[in-house]
Amino acid sequence: MIKFDNVVKYYDGQPALNNVSFHLEKGEMAFLTGPSGSGKTTLLRLIYRDEVAESGRIIIADWDLLKLTGASIPYLRRNVGVVFQDFKLLPERTVRENVELTLRIQGVPSEEARERVTSTLKLVGLRHKSDALPTQLSGGEQQRVVIARAVIGNPAVLLADEPTGNLDPETSKEIMDVFKAVHAKGATVFIATHDPALFEHSGCRVFRLNHGGISS
Repeated sequence: MIKFDNVVKYYDGQPALNNVSFHLEKGEMAFLTGPSGSGKTTLLRLIYRDEVAESGRIIIADWDLLKLTGASIPYLRRNVGVVFQDFKLLPERTVRENVELTLRIQGVPSEEARERVTSTLKLVGLRHKSDALPTQLSGGEQQRVVIARAVIGNPAVLLADEPTGNLDPETSKEIMDVFKAVHAKGATVFIATHDPALFEHSGCRVFRLNHGGISS
């Protein structure tokens, strides 16, 4: 589902990722960790084609990303949901409207969109907050909205970049329960985090980035 083969990415002439190779199976849940500046965010950006590698090969499902044309990128991104470090929620839109926006852009009919939003908000435990504005939510609730927005299109792959970075331990556990629920529905889930509490005793594979290299 996700395959990196000798991937190299440079910033300012310095290798951010140096001959990185790893493989995630379809339906797997795994973690990416490493110190700040080790390349975690860069690696995720390569997966949803926000960045382009200098060399190597990146396969996401049936897409060879280094051969992907610009016109094909939106189709890739429909299959890759992303939970960003900053929430990027529209403050003047309700929870329902924030989550539904992705479906509107894709041209999903209104009735189907409403049904999918309702079921997705139920999945993340926010159905009762559908008419609230982001400013009326806690940090954990806002993160749940971001996850709902990322999975509303039923992506094959879900990426998360430090999804619990600003949350307390109890709320972090609740957010991880949401990711587990998404994973249980069949998505391949890849979470970048510096917090070992998220992956210790998880039973999931952990990939470690350091000085541009990766190990597991």
